[in-house]
Amino acid sequence: MKMKKANILSCVAISAIVLSGMGITNVQASDNTNVSIQEVAERSVNPEVQNGGKVSDDFQDVSKNNLGYASKFHIFAKEATLNAHTNGNLAVGSLFGNVNFGTNITDEKLLDKDISYVQEVKNMSESSFVSSNDHRTNKVVFGEVNDVELGKDNTSPLVNETPINHLLNNEIFQDKDSNEYRKLQEQVSHFGKIKKS
Repeated sequence: MKMKKANILSCVAISAIVLSGMGITNVQASDNTNVSIQEVAERSVNPEVQNGGKVSDDFQDVSKNNLGYASKFHIFAKEATLNAHTNGNLAVGSLFGNVNFGTNITDEKLLDKDISYVQEVKNMSESSFVSSNDHRTNKVVFGEVNDVELGKDNTSPLVNETPINHLLNNEIFQDKDSNEYRKLQEQVSHFGKIKKS
């Protein structure tokens, strides 16, 4: 028993060294081993990317709708796999975006802002979303588990190293500071999987 405990503590000590090299400081090599998960998640959050805020700020008129926030999205699912073009916005927990998507309405009378939320991008096409114009803009909020980088020197923003060619830097947002689209994500998690082929 003492040998097993010593081996476990050795592994914890090695893990502590590795994690401290990553900037994670809340590690103890003892019987009460404690690693701050929040600090692990925060390493993906880019301070240059705007805070996504709260879903209730973007959609203030859902209280009278039986579908709630789901009524504001073309696809509202825990997981979505897109294999055919999707003409609409989405709110998903996990996205397997093998093709482009986005609302192709450019008339300001019909749509002035297209809002999407993706908690975790598994993969996404570079041509996803529809470029803004004089009549409409985009707001796309990504979960904190994604690596989001703003474009520099006329390059496209990157999400998990994939360039997103149809979005501008000021249209990219990320969950931060507990002001997450969490209420939306809680609803999304109750829905199932969608596969569009």
